[in-house]
Amino acid sequence: MKTFCVLSLLFSTFLISNAQLLESITPALGGGEPPKQIFDGVISVYNFAQEGILQMIWTLGCPDVKGTTNHPKAEQACKELEQLRGNLDSLATSSQPEVNAPGCPETDIREFAALSINGKYNGQEVKVMEVKYRNRCSLQVALAQANLPDLVPFEQDGNLSPPIDAAPATTV
Repeated sequence: MKTFCVLSLLFSTFLISNAQLLESITPALGGGEPPKQIFDGVISVYNFAQEGILQMIWTLGCPDVKGTTNHPKAEQACKELEQLRGNLDSLATSSQPEVNAPGCPETDIREFAALSINGKYNGQEVKVMEVKYRNRCSLQVALAQANLPDLVPFEQDGNLSPPIDAAPATTV
């Protein structure tokens, strides 16, 4: 009787662990449900400066189930959006085109950077339309204050990172 109970317990454990293993690898094998898309949208920045107008547009999918993400810091940006649960209210109300952020260089009063975000977070529409900042540096400070430093990808020198596989940015 003891042998039967031990064998029965071992067999049950084997079935449960194999069922869990199969469940965990099914999506990777192309079966089962695809990963749930948390964010799918477009982020754009228009930078109006003395050297001209620069527009950068990035697509971002979290995870990238469509294969269309061209955001160079997608993984970091997705983590930030998930931590904030897609709440971009702090960005929508942070527009101060006439105020230069602390530590940012003074720029001509006619210069500014405008941020727009349009997409869906967990199926709910998310929009931040044409929020204006004094310059790229002020935009970068506002993103950091909103805990979204990688939502708009910047290079070390403060310039905007181009979309992946995009031609180098040109000014108009």
